[in-house]
Amino acid sequence: MPYLFPDDYVLNVSSSGLDRPVVSDDDFRRALGTEIEVCSKEGKIHGILKEYSAQDFTIVTGDKNPKDKTISRNNKTKVQPYIRF
Repeated sequence: MPYLFPDDYVLNVSSSGLDRPVVSDDDFRRALGTEIEVCSKEGKIHGILKEYSAQDFTIVTGDKNPKDKTISRNNKTKVQPYIRF
């Protein structure tokens, strides 16, 4: 039986967008109800994205005592999906 590939090769498989930043309104819409991580000058926090607008967004933090936290959408705030291992 002939080989499909004459030489050895390496196949890399990855998930595109798993840790892709949440930037646009469409990204925020897709992330509604999911857990996100926010990195800002105040530090890192994560929670469930509850709502968003053009100026800010709100996440629900904490498991036992949930609290709403509203964060400004600016260029200094990095938002991405929170990945649990």
